[in-house]
Amino acid sequence: MPDEIEKAMKMQVEAERKKRASILESEGVRQSEINKAEGEKRARILRSEAQMQEQINCAQGSAKAIELEAEARRLALDKVAKALNGQGGPDAASLTVAGMIS
Repeated sequence: MPDEIEKAMKMQVEAERKKRASILESEGVRQSEINKAEGEKRARILRSEAQMQEQINCAQGSAKAIELEAEARRLALDKVAKALNGQGGPDAASLTVAGMIS
């Protein structure tokens, strides 16, 4: 085989190797960027879900506190009503009202 043809074939093989290496490198960079973007996306979603759950927990806590306070007031009013309806209750209520008026 003539030297010129052999040299041309070697150059062609080398060019093909460089081309494949360049493609592989660019694919690696591409995949790396995709992985980073997917990681950032997942992290944002998780942060958003955590924030949403925190807001739900706070709202449920507030609702429970309101329920407990309302129940405590109901029990207090029941005790007052029971006392007013018991022995001497009407007289005590009359005295209390009379004391407020004078």
